[in-house]
Order: sequence, then structure tokens, then C-alpha cells
Amino acid sequence: LANNLQSFPVGIIGVSFAVAAFPALSRTLALGQREAYAETMTATVRRILFFLLPTSALFMLLRLQIVRLILGQGHFSLADAQRTASVLGWFSLSLVAQGLIPLCARAFYAMQNTWTPLWIGLIAEGVNLGLAYALRPALGITGLAIAFSAAGFVQLIFLWMGLQRRFPLSGRGMLNALWKTVVATGASALAVFFFREWIGWAFPSLSFWSVAFQTAVCLFVGGAFFILLAWLLR
Repeated sequence: LANNLQSFPVGIIGVSFAVAAFPALSRTLALGQREAYAETMTATVRRILFFLLPTSALFMLLRLQIVRLILGQGHFSLADAQRTASVLGWFSLSLVAQGLIPLCARAFYAMQNTWTPLWIGLIAEGVNLGLAYALRPALGITGLAIAFSAAGFVQLIFLWMGLQRRFPLSGRGMLNALWKTVVATGASALAVFFFREWIGWAFPSLSFWSVAFQTAVCLFVGGAFFILLAWLLR
């Protein structure tokens, strides 16, 4: 259930941008425009980071509220929601990696190279299985989520290294965009944290509408802070 929830932003943001960028990546390579290929790639990475970094922070901070709003009805108890939220929190750490993997894989497909992402995917799956086997006895289902997130970062790192070896990408512009997005995300996350704590204290009810109100206010505050800072940081 937690995996279904974390897959939603990955599909909406990461996969959508990757699918949209794929024709441009293929066309620039077919025309021999290596610089245009690199520019398209880095621009798409920046856009994915811009949306997925704050989404990852919101999923982490509001994981219990999200689970309770979407799943917490009927026989789904508070204990079930807490367990699912714990797993969702660990999945949230790798949202950026999961969102960039489809783009990096398609960047190889544009080169007519399907073997490299396949082998890297198999390596990442091996890391996933190995860590899951090692962590499960001590951490239970949480260990499986940690293994999944770690494997996602391993896969992204290997894919990125492979791309950099073939097409050096524009690092300066990407790093500039990354630190600005991190600053805006951090500030909005702090705002969400304090508002979440205050609303939880002021409205301690665990009813559906109380949780919905808490979530709506936190999303509005976090979104407003992020947009304002993103605008100020250009």
C-alpha cells in the first residue's frame, strides 16, 4: 500500500517528464547535436528535481496524514496507518531517485543502448534483495523499504555515471538549480513541520475531517513558502 502511494508522484512527475523528453533526446542524437542532447537532459533533470524534492519532503512530513486520508477507513486501523506511514516515510527518501531513473534509462534508449540500463537494473535489484534479506530479521517490513530506497539510489548513481562518461552534462547549471531547490524545499519543510505540530495541538481530534483540515493547511503553507522562495531565488 505504501508503494502504491509513493508510485503516484513518480508516475505523474518522473515518468511523464521522461516520456515527454524521449523524442527530443532521440532527435538530437539522430542529428548529431550532442550539445542539444545535453541541454535537453539537464533541463529535464532540473524540472524533475523542482517538483520531486518538495514532494518528497511533504510525503515525509505528512506521511501519516496521507495514509489516513486515503486508506484509513473501514477496517484499516490507526496501527495499520502508522505501520504503512513508517514504510512510506522510507520510500519518500528515494522519490527523487525513483523519479530520475526513467529519464536516465530513456537517455540510454535514445542512444539505442538498452543493455546498459538492463545490467544496472539487475545490479540494483541484487542490492535490493541483498539488503532486504539482511535487514528484514531486525527491522521487519521497514527493512524492505530501506532496501528499496537504497537500491534506487544505487541504480541512479550508476546510470548517471554511465551517461556522464558518454555525454558530459552541464554540471554548473544543474548544481545552481539544485541548491536553490534544496533551499526552497528546506524552508517550506520547516514551515510545514511547525504548522503540523501547531494544528495537531490545537485540533487533537483524529477524525477524518480534522486530519483533512490539518493536511490542507500544511499543503497550502508549504506550497506557498516553496513558490515564494523559488520566485525570489529565480
